[in-house]
Order: sequence, then C-alpha cells, then structure tokens
Amino acid sequence: MKITASLGGRAAGLLLAAATSVVLGCSGGEAEAGPAPGSEAPADGSAPAAEAQADAAPRFALPDGWTELEPSGQMRHKEFRFEADDAALELVVYRWGQGMGGVEQNIENWVGPDRDPADLTPKERQEFTSRAFDSTALFLDGGASPAHGAGGGPVEGDARFYAFIETPDSATVWTVKCTGPAETMVSQRSAFEGMLQGL
Repeated sequence: MKITASLGGRAAGLLLAAATSVVLGCSGGEAEAGPAPGSEAPADGSAPAAEAQADAAPRFALPDGWTELEPSGQMRHKEFRFEADDAALELVVYRWGQGMGGVEQNIENWVGPDRDPADLTPKERQEFTSRAFDSTALFLDGGASPAHGAGGGPVEGDARFYAFIETPDSATVWTVKCTGPAETMVSQRSAFEGMLQGL
C-alpha cells in the first residue's frame, strides 16, 4: 500500500507539472512563431542579397510624359522617349563593365571628337549627388560628328545631355545620353536633373 501510494503521489506530481507547463505556455495567447527559415537578417546587419544587388544599381526615374521603351540594342540598358508636338527626345542608358575607364575617360570618349573636355564651361559641366551615386552631367548645344560615340550623334540644331555615373566599387560605368531638338531639350532639363538627383 505504501508503494502504491508513493507511485500515485509521484504520478500526480508529474501530471501537475505538465498541466502547469501547458498553462504557462498558453498564457498570453498564441505562441509567437520564430522567423521563417532563410528570412533571418544577416548577423552583420546587411540587407539580403537580392535587395543589396538592387540598391547597387542607379534608379532611373523620369516624370510623366516620358515613356520607357524596350531597349532597341544590346548595348542599351534602358531607353526612354518624350514626345511634345512634333518634337521627340530620346534618352538611353548604357551600362559598361570594367575596362571602360572612369568618368574622365568616358567624357573624353563621348565628347572628345567634337569638344575639348578641358574647354567645357561650368554651365556645361555640372556635378550631382544622390542617395548613393555621384554623377557628372554635360549640357551641350549643337550636333556631333556622325562617328561620335555609340550610335552616332544628333543633327545640327539639336542639344545633347550626358551623365556619367560613378559606382562605389568602380566596377560599372553608367552613361546616359539624351538628344533632341534644343528647345524641347531645354524644357526637359529639370526632368533630366531630377533623374540624376534621384539615382
């Protein structure tokens, strides 16, 4: 009888402990789930790989009136078009890999055939800073030689806007070229500058 009583008391104690555990575990509502596998933030606090890769590229955003088109050539990363009355502007983003030189080398490559980069005035050459990228913009009047740059240059009476964007790791060179009739280009200069400020 003593053994039976002892076992019975021990069983009751175990049942009481289990019941207490259940009550404590359920108090405060549904148990909070841990992070899903693979969703934990990296130990160093860095963004997930996909997000980090997206942030590594400039954001080319233009206001209403500009239409993004399917790039018409393999060298073109993005392509936009603006139409007003009988005038049309084209804006193309080129992405170059390593070996294409820095900003100064690219300015020489694109502008050198027609202008000495050293002669560019402060009005023609300006610097912009955005959330993560520095860029050098050129605002030029007149046409370029037919052999100029990628895909040739605009006709006389047009204007040209360029932007050369520096990347933090210097692994990629981004070049933006916008061409069209000078009067319409002047009216869209603020849109071009806003794009650079929002890269």
